[in-house]
Amino acid sequence: MGHFSHNYQLICKNVYRSSYNQIALFDAEPSALYPLWKTGEEIIVFNQYGAGVAVANDQEIGVAVYTGWYFPDHKICVSSVISINNSGFLLGNIPSSSYEKFAFPKGSYYITVFTDAIGTRTRKVWFLLNPLEDS
Repeated sequence: MGHFSHNYQLICKNVYRSSYNQIALFDAEPSALYPLWKTGEEIIVFNQYGAGVAVANDQEIGVAVYTGWYFPDHKICVSSVISINNSGFLLGNIPSSSYEKFAFPKGSYYITVFTDAIGTRTRKVWFLLNPLEDS
């Protein structure tokens, strides 16, 4: 079965080396806090600045970011709201320095996270960012 898509735009797509079983998308402002795991057992964590996703450790993880409505075949789908400030966002694995910075408009966004598996079996992550209507 393929994915359902309608009116979407690919922002970025890359492969990042995972370390400490995590991939994240979060605000690039220096004052922004990295999403943290409270117990280490969470599958996806959010804070006001972004999302962290549990993935296979020490592996190449495929990651893509879209705007609009894109729905890949997935095992997990979780949403929240985040803020992105003037510096755009960071994407990838911060502990291993396998990440990139992307310019993105300042605002509040719905963030939806899709994964191809659950927890440490995850090898693909999709982030969907859509602006809140009133931001």
